[in-house]
Amino acid sequence: REGAPRLAAGAVAARLAIRLGIGRSEGAILIASAAGAGLAAMYNAPLGGAAYAVELIMVAGMRRRGALVAVPVCLIAMLVSWLHSHGHPTFEIASPGLSSGTALGLVLLVPVAAAVGVGARRLWSWMLAHRLRVPRWLPAAIGAAGLVTGLASLWVPPIVGNGRDAMEMALGTGLPGASNSPVGAGLVLLVGIVVLKPVLTGLTLAAGATGGRLAPSLAAGSSAG
Repeated sequence: REGAPRLAAGAVAARLAIRLGIGRSEGAILIASAAGAGLAAMYNAPLGGAAYAVELIMVAGMRRRGALVAVPVCLIAMLVSWLHSHGHPTFEIASPGLSSGTALGLVLLVPVAAAVGVGARRLWSWMLAHRLRVPRWLPAAIGAAGLVTGLASLWVPPIVGNGRDAMEMALGTGLPGASNSPVGAGLVLLVGIVVLKPVLTGLTLAAGATGGRLAPSLAAGSSAG
């Protein structure tokens, strides 16, 4: 859901850059900004899309100029997406009120989210560096990784998929046991997602499969929060 719009927008931008005779460096900025715009349109998050374009796609030397392009392009993409979504948020928050306790929790969450993000990124980088590269073993390896993931999902169902189920559960929509026991089954599932989602995603990458790491990051981060 989030990968296809990024690829499609980047491909269209690449074709336009060639047709219009845009220079190589300017064209690269346009392509990166378009990819971020695809993300911004899907998640209704222009600053997130711009940050993705600048930090993960653009290379050193183009980021300062690129930010000046990425931010307005992502804003335009979000506004265009409102023709279909009417501006509704991607994820509904059960109780959006901001109290002093919530504000303090946000501050305390920063180092936790940073630790989860850095740990997951290092794990995935290591797994990718040591991934299986023998083609004939790919079916068996990917099948084994899928089997392990499937077995784990019998105890923690939200760990499968792209992470949207985990994100919604973390936000309180359908949180098991949320109304009865906030430290019960729901909390156990959230802790399971924080631990298992990065590990199983890394295992799948090490087995030779390809896929995005953006949505698994959202799942682990929201569950940690």
